[in-house]
Amino acid sequence: MDSTQMDVLQQFFKVMADEKRLRIVDLVGKRAYRVGELAEVLHLTEPTVSHHLSRLREVGLLNLKMDGNSKYFKLNRSMLRRYNKLVLELEEGPVERPPSKNDTA
Repeated sequence: MDSTQMDVLQQFFKVMADEKRLRIVDLVGKRAYRVGELAEVLHLTEPTVSHHLSRLREVGLLNLKMDGNSKYFKLNRSMLRRYNKLVLELEEGPVERPPSKNDTA
């Protein structure tokens, strides 16, 4: 795996390390939601939800659909599959552990 792919995965895991974002991904994987609906379900303010949605959009995990003045967010499954593929490439690659203090030469 090259350094660009590692950077992409690092950014993905940083974004996904937040419990609220994980819950949002779970919800929008089932159906499209508006910010207000997510705020109500998650017991968060709309600005807080908007922040989390922005972070998820940064890594391409959300699709945005406009319906009049309403914005609906839905999981971008193809992007999630791409991240999954990168993670699986990590699994298939050689595993080297760093030397520990207890290793003897």
